[in-house]
Amino acid sequence: MPIDDDQKAKLDRFFSDFGPRPEFKVAIHRVEPTWCAGYIEIIDVFEQDDVSFERIKGQYGGGKFYLKIMDSNCHYIENRTINICGEPLRHGRRIDRSQMNNNPDKRD
Repeated sequence: MPIDDDQKAKLDRFFSDFGPRPEFKVAIHRVEPTWCAGYIEIIDVFEQDDVSFERIKGQYGGGKFYLKIMDSNCHYIENRTINICGEPLRHGRRIDRSQMNNNPDKRD
């Protein structure tokens, strides 16, 4: 099974095991590559399709991502780390190290 398929299955299983809940939030952080690591966004989840492997990969590309699951009041519930194959993206567009060098918050 390709890596992305395995990661997608794990994330899908996690959200289905998480079960039907009222609104919750998912904070997404990129962990690797370190040159573009950092906070990405918080997704307000009203339905299962609001957050998915495909959405993360399509918007942010490859890397290691830390997902922090919170209730609607931003209280921590659980977390997951997933790996996605491919180049890092920002809003669906490829980024490279040269675009990040002017940001002092990014690590080498």
